[in-house]
Amino acid sequence: MKPEDVCDHICKLAKKGLTPSQIGVTLRDSFGVPQVKNVTGNHILRILKTNGLAANLPEDLYYLIKKAVSIRKHLDKNRKDKDAKFRLILVESRIHRLARCQLLDETMGPLLSLLSKRAELNETYAATLEEIEGFFVHLRLKLLTLPVSSQLQSIVHGDMEMSQLAPATRQASTYILEISQLEKQCFEAYFELRHQQEALRTLLSKLADAFYQPRAEEVLACDSIESLREIADCLQMDVLEPHRLRSDVSVLGVVYRLHKDVQEKLIYRVEMYIREEIKGSILYERSPDLQDQEWMAEPDAAMGQSRRGWYPTLPRTLSILAPAKIYRVLEMSTFQGLAQEAVDLCMRSLKEASEYLSRRSLPSCDASLQAFQPLVQMMDSQLFLVKHLLLLREQVSAFECELVVSEKYFNFANVWEALNLKLPDGILGILKPTVYHAEVDSKKDIESELKAACEALITNITAHITQPLAAVNTKIGNFLATSGGERSSLKDQSFMQSEELRDVISGFLANVKAKVPFTAAHIRLYLAMPPGGARNEYLGLWVLSPKPILWKPVEMRLVDTWGRLEGLLEHRESQKSNHSFRSCRPLCSWWKHGCVFFPEVMEQPWESIVQMVSQASWH
Repeated sequence: MKPEDVCDHICKLAKKGLTPSQIGVTLRDSFGVPQVKNVTGNHILRILKTNGLAANLPEDLYYLIKKAVSIRKHLDKNRKDKDAKFRLILVESRIHRLARCQLLDETMGPLLSLLSKRAELNETYAATLEEIEGFFVHLRLKLLTLPVSSQLQSIVHGDMEMSQLAPATRQASTYILEISQLEKQCFEAYFELRHQQEALRTLLSKLADAFYQPRAEEVLACDSIESLREIADCLQMDVLEPHRLRSDVSVLGVVYRLHKDVQEKLIYRVEMYIREEIKGSILYERSPDLQDQEWMAEPDAAMGQSRRGWYPTLPRTLSILAPAKIYRVLEMSTFQGLAQEAVDLCMRSLKEASEYLSRRSLPSCDASLQAFQPLVQMMDSQLFLVKHLLLLREQVSAFECELVVSEKYFNFANVWEALNLKLPDGILGILKPTVYHAEVDSKKDIESELKAACEALITNITAHITQPLAAVNTKIGNFLATSGGERSSLKDQSFMQSEELRDVISGFLANVKAKVPFTAAHIRLYLAMPPGGARNEYLGLWVLSPKPILWKPVEMRLVDTWGRLEGLLEHRESQKSNHSFRSCRPLCSWWKHGCVFFPEVMEQPWESIVQMVSQASWH
């Protein structure tokens, strides 16, 4: 039998309504097995598809048929395989159910379409259609609930690590969106969409609940800020944002609801972190110096080598402000409030630590170094504050957002005054509390605190170095104030005698030679980076040039303090021929030494700097 004849016979039989299996039986009975032994079921299906006579099978039904054929081929070779026989029974039963459903679709389609058209004309038709839709949804939920729940549980399970929670949530969200979209398409295949279709809403809401309830419990149980941030970021960037412009996506609202729940839990955990780790930070009993700090390496070692030696509240604050953290997943106003609170509490903790450093008692040291201990206390306190405020400012200035919070409060003073005066009720009704508006700008607060800390450091360094000269200048000023500015009798005062002045100038020069190098070493130890260490990008220009920023004002004040005394000395020398007084003039060469002490120390080896500071700070 020729292939052309086989094709013609198959097409004729298909047009009569015979199925592929019936066509095969008819050909075998009509022409005999030898004539049609090469005409298999796949051959008949290909011919029918080529001529447009193949049945329009659903994809799932076609897949089950192929699976049943594969199992039958396996059983032909392994007839004793009981598991394969059982699987074949299950697959064939599902094929029969889907075939009946397909037949029902072909027969019920016109009826459902007619009911939809007449539903607006008569309530009976509408009620009948709603009952059919409800029954369909009931069957679909009965079929889907267990498989969907099992699949979601396999994606996100209790033994999962926190680091895997975000990608698992993204996968579960994508899965439930796909399932809901497919179920909506399945519903549309049987029923026409109408406004306020309760059955479809019930179907989608049940699927959404199967996704939302377990995920909400997981979010409530999660206390990791990093995990919550990753979940919020995944939901926003990978799920909500790609479907933002698609209005036909079902169950997207429940994903948005979950995203809001994650944001709320993240805000709560950040607030708790700020209150516990920053506001609740307890000062260490041991002074937070540069070499004797327990928190120098341990608490924040994971923050990186460049942050080693920072006071604990600073890296904790910066972890909140980091752009890769919660900045991307929260609304700008919410983030500004959290950041402003964290920065304010951080500044308060830094100021408290600085005050603690200024009050702490230093260990005993050699008698020759005891004079340096007040200077050590002052410089530790002020340089600690300057360094950390500078770090905080450099990090905050990198943000595009403004850390400004508006505050409103009521003033009831006028109301209480009116009540005390016992005014009539009509007048009392006119009186209202005054509303005041105030803005808290954390960036400006950091700048003002940093400026005040630098001014205090410069003033205190100058006072420690010029202490003998400052005392003499104070005595001179008090005398001139009481004598009406009469300078002629100033030369007769005891503090203006040559021996007294020589001791004062000698003490001043001794301070310059001893305290200027120590001050330079202290500044370098706090603000400069050690050789071979990681460059501290947070300190900016301060690392490279602390001299013009901190030391230049000290030099100018030293010159001013000396200049006032030198002017009086020159005035008196011009009126007095006592050569013993001129012996004080060679001591005025202090500037040649003082101007080079600071840069010399800044060039010394790092080990020498550490040893110089440690001798006066620790025994």
